[in-house]
This record gives sequence, C-alpha cells and structure tokens, in this order.
Amino acid sequence: MFLIHSTGKGFIHIPRTAGSFIESQCQSLDSYEKYHTHHADIPNEFSHYEWHTVVRDPVERFVSLYRFNQMTQKMSTHNGDFASFIDHVWNKFEYHTRPQVSFINKQTHCYIDPVDCVHALGGKVTGGPINRSKIPTPFVSKEHKTSIEWLYSQDLELFLSLKNRSLNQKNG
Repeated sequence: MFLIHSTGKGFIHIPRTAGSFIESQCQSLDSYEKYHTHHADIPNEFSHYEWHTVVRDPVERFVSLYRFNQMTQKMSTHNGDFASFIDHVWNKFEYHTRPQVSFINKQTHCYIDPVDCVHALGGKVTGGPINRSKIPTPFVSKEHKTSIEWLYSQDLELFLSLKNRSLNQKNG
C-alpha cells in the first residue's frame, strides 16, 4: 500500500496483481509514501483518499500465487503440487490467498490494466513487469480452473464486469 499525499490518492496492493510494478512507477511522485511494508486494509485516517487497485483474472492470479510460493516458500504455508495447493486454499484462506474483493470497498477504483492504474495515480510507465516467477507454469486442467473460479467466484464476477466495461469504453 502506498499514498500520494499531494493528490489524496492511495494504492491498495492486492498480492500478485502487479502491485510492485505499479509502486515502482509511482515512487518518484511528489509526497509518495509507502504506508506499510506489507499489504494492509485502508487505514481509517486515510479513508477520505481516492483509492486505486488492480484486479486480475482469478485463475491467472492463483497460478501466479502458486508459482511465486514455490519460488519463495514464504508467501503461504500451503505447499505441495498444484492440486494440493488448491485443496489447501479451499480449506483456509491466508493473507496472500484472500479473494481480491476482500481488499477493496465500493469506493475503490479498480482496473484490469496496471498501466491504467499507474496513470490514474499520476505516474508514468518507464519500465516493464517486475517480480516474475521463474517456476514453470503448472498444467491447469478444466477441473482446476472450475475449482479456482468457484473458490474466487466474487473475484471472477468483478474481473468480468471490469473487462466488459473496458471493452464497452473502447468500442464507443
């Protein structure tokens, strides 16, 4: 999470949704402040700020969570192969595996394109993606996909509505 005090804007960093990239593109803004070293809910004293975040396709995000966890073993206590990871998350959400909708409120501006979020915060895109996993992408079966979409059904609904809104804006 970071704040840009001069414009009264803040960014909610939902894990595995390009938050590190967005922050890297906004760090040079006037009155930028990293609020927490870890992700956090919106603090009451900044509830009047204009909040922004990125929402990612839930299946893509879940695969990213799995890959990053395999690389670092620090993001989640859920370990094992991909199917086991799904089972563990089904049994218990941890901070990083929480649904995206649990990080935001109705006043939060949500984007599906990180570049749009950077621009809304007043930043400029000067670099490319960072923090990519080197772990191979697991095979995602139809059953895996269905299970993840069910688990994150509210995230999927939000993502699809944002995607449709974006398509409608581009088409006129």
